[in-house]
Amino acid sequence: NSMGRKQFYASLTHLLLDGQDLSDLSCVRSLPGLQVVFASENRLTSLEPFSHLTQLTQLTADSNDIATLADFDAPAGLEKLHVNRNCLGQLQGLRRARVLRELHASRQRRGADPAPFAIDEASLFACAESLESLRLCAVGLTSLAPLCALPALAELDVRANPIPASSDAARELGAVFASCGALASFKLAPCDLASAPR
Repeated sequence: NSMGRKQFYASLTHLLLDGQDLSDLSCVRSLPGLQVVFASENRLTSLEPFSHLTQLTQLTADSNDIATLADFDAPAGLEKLHVNRNCLGQLQGLRRARVLRELHASRQRRGADPAPFAIDEASLFACAESLESLRLCAVGLTSLAPLCALPALAELDVRANPIPASSDAARELGAVFASCGALASFKLAPCDLASAPR
């Protein structure tokens, strides 16, 4: 009966949908109890349906076709977000994510000659006190300046980005080290800044 079905939907907490060739997951709106979702290796273009899942703590959507997070409003309880190997040009949609601990968004597929990778300051500020692991490897990041106010950060991976060997970039690097007091793992090379003579 319909009441039994609603109770069943409400009881689901984990969803594994990797490699199912899915292009739309609007159906998750009817699963309010979801806490953990794996939806990698599909054809998703939006994370908007996950904005409505108030219990969600972990979302993994690697290797999809997501080009923007403008329509995504991360649930307040989200702790882990993995969106590696999508088509993102900007990090955004995290203004409610005040307990986010892990953000992995490496190796975005952005075509030839893309604009520099952008970071929404309000999104980063929201999770500044909680973020422990940030991976932005090979995304087109040209400046470390937005990453200078993450005091809880223990792991930072910004390898293979076009960060120039300039005095400004060197100052930004110094500011990252000065402000990220918990940093235990930092990966920068290969990039021009890492190759510059000391």
